[in-house]
Amino acid sequence: MKFEIRKEIDSILVTAPYNKEFASRMRKMGGKWTGEDWKLPADVLEAAREAMRECFCRDDRPCDLVDVEITATEGRVYVETAFGLTIAQISHRDSGAWIPRDMRETVSILDGEITSGGSRKSPHIEIDRGTRILLRGIPKKAVETRFDFHENYTVKIVKTYGAGVDRAALMQEREHLLSRLKEIDAMIGA
Repeated sequence: MKFEIRKEIDSILVTAPYNKEFASRMRKMGGKWTGEDWKLPADVLEAAREAMRECFCRDDRPCDLVDVEITATEGRVYVETAFGLTIAQISHRDSGAWIPRDMRETVSILDGEITSGGSRKSPHIEIDRGTRILLRGIPKKAVETRFDFHENYTVKIVKTYGAGVDRAALMQEREHLLSRLKEIDAMIGA
């Protein structure tokens, strides 16, 4: 899960997980979806950061992160997000539910069932009572303030990362650096 803002000459590229409210805010700021990120005018940088904080309780800068286990405590919970993140999605009432492709490294169903239900006009995600879901890399502040939290869950912190350590971002940077080292080795004939 990536939270990043890259500056170009006269624009910025904003990368964040899918969130309906965030997508709406990016469009209102003049953003265009490129297929990977939002391209916006450079002068809305601080407004984009503010939108990230309001939708995800973090922006592109490092923050303290935790892994949490959430457990559905009610009979059937009709929720698709937790801490601003889309944890499951459906296409229609009878499609079943699944973890979004870009969230598979962040979300794991440990036990229980997530399905689709509702009516044709009003389909929704159903999470069975007792379903346990592991969410990785959640801002600690979001957990402490119960940001975008649904009362139908219990939350347990299972791992804490040091100040600002974003494991996924570090792994991605490591891969980039290793790739660049291979390029340099090839150029110098090493």
